[in-house]
Amino acid sequence: MLLERESRRNESEIRVEILRVLLTNGPLVPTRIMLKVNTNWYYVMRSIERLLGTGALAKAPENASENAYAITSVGVAALCRYDEVMEVLG
Repeated sequence: MLLERESRRNESEIRVEILRVLLTNGPLVPTRIMLKVNTNWYYVMRSIERLLGTGALAKAPENASENAYAITSVGVAALCRYDEVMEVLG
């Protein structure tokens, strides 16, 4: 039972994975994000709203799907800092 709890991701980890997926795949609609991050609709939409609020995500340019989201330079910087911290912490 303890092992199951350790394998679950918290919301911050899900947000980091969303940023990483958008960095590697480009703009995506929420359904594609949900499938690639392997989480449910509730967590994806909640995370997208929070990331939009911080400026880490933005609506994709007009040439993409109208519901697509893309990572911003703020999101890239946050992801780089996260990776640096995780490298130090091991």
